[in-house]
Amino acid sequence: MNFKTIITDEARAQVRVAEFAPSEGVKEYNLMISTSLRGAFAEQVDSLVRSFEQVREQLGDVAVMFGRWLVSDAANQADELPREVGGRRLSVVEQPALDGSKVVLWLWLVEGGEVVPNGLQHGEYLHIWSADERGAGATSEAQTHDILTRYSTYLETEGCTLADDCVRTWFYVQDVDNNYAGLVRARREFFEECGLRRDTHYIASTGIEGRNGAVGSVVTMDAYAVRGLREGQIEYLYARDYLSPTADYGVTFERGTEVQYGDRRHLFISGTASIDSKGEVVHVGDVRRQAERMITNIEALLAEGAATIEDVQMAIVYLRDMGDYEQVAQLLAERLPELPLVITLAPVCRPKWLIEMECVAAVAQTDARFAKF
Repeated sequence: MNFKTIITDEARAQVRVAEFAPSEGVKEYNLMISTSLRGAFAEQVDSLVRSFEQVREQLGDVAVMFGRWLVSDAANQADELPREVGGRRLSVVEQPALDGSKVVLWLWLVEGGEVVPNGLQHGEYLHIWSADERGAGATSEAQTHDILTRYSTYLETEGCTLADDCVRTWFYVQDVDNNYAGLVRARREFFEECGLRRDTHYIASTGIEGRNGAVGSVVTMDAYAVRGLREGQIEYLYARDYLSPTADYGVTFERGTEVQYGDRRHLFISGTASIDSKGEVVHVGDVRRQAERMITNIEALLAEGAATIEDVQMAIVYLRDMGDYEQVAQLLAERLPELPLVITLAPVCRPKWLIEMECVAAVAQTDARFAKF
């Protein structure tokens, strides 16, 4: 992985770039863009968009696979955002960046892809990014069930299924301490109907505090699926010596998912916290030690997929208490100094967890069984 930081003087923005450039095949880039401006929201957004355009000119023939706006006040800001960047619709999540900015932009770019109405066509694969999926109903349980029903129906129209082709989900829950249980119930019941059980598999996921700004919306989902995958291309990561199966404490997601292509592997690590192999919270009340255990757990998951922390392309770190920001930022600067990442204010689904991190990694390989990425 090659890392660099680009400061766009005109726009006063910082673009942290991870470049995955195998000796053969297409390049991938993950960008985390923030700005030093502390003025009006519209000015900050303009700074990020102009910086992206500047960097894209330097990168050449790249297309946006998917991305997300992270904002500080979705109810007032969502309508001011350009919902498409580089021709792709982005999701919007209220998760304030703790560096003081009102907005951060995460983008995943690939070389040579073609943006089409239903996703990004790249070689034999269609990458389907679904943003801001919302559901009807008065409770988190009802909304989650409706979201999953609608999403599954949509996948079927694209020749996919939830069980076979969905690689990653993100659930954003308003007032997660009170509403997460309803999400868990609805997801578990829906998954069982789809044949997703403990003895089959689940889907890599993050379930975290987040809002979209829509009145009455308690749960929102982003999702990533790939059409064109064949049997054997998806594997799951467990690291059972370090983490318990999620079903042990009643939830239904995979710790990590690995997607294998003919020339590379992508590893999607779900939101990972300070947990042990029995499902217990480790280092209660100590955010630094929780952060260290969190990284240890992520390294164990990556190792199971024959990857290391150096293969990570991007990360999002979630903190429950903004007062912990300085010491967490210092630790991450020591451990992951160049990685495109953002630290946001977003309580984790269990109150005793003070910090959680998700990430995406990429590793070159040669596997004649599968088509190249």
